[in-house]
Amino acid sequence: MVSYGGIPQRKPSYYADLLGVTKGYLSQCVKNNSDMTVMEWINEKTMLEAKILLGSTDKKLDDIAESLHLNSSSQFVKFFKKQSGETPHDYRKHRHNRVDMD
Repeated sequence: MVSYGGIPQRKPSYYADLLGVTKGYLSQCVKNNSDMTVMEWINEKTMLEAKILLGSTDKKLDDIAESLHLNSSSQFVKFFKKQSGETPHDYRKHRHNRVDMD
């Protein structure tokens, strides 16, 4: 089950199979239409889902990692930090502070 209409998988081959095209063709189409690689697109969508989950739920990192198809909370923390420059904990703390100030 995928929450918030998020991504059902993080594997490019999943989307290629779903569309009935090769992984190479999918990569070419995504690159031509978005100037991003398939993995960059997947990572962007994963980050959006992660930020929604961190900002609107009190789910544990292990649960969020599982819903994002990441192997562990430590993999999630590394992924999030690499993509955003901050840890999920810091993002959640700042997000709650912004909500409290509104």
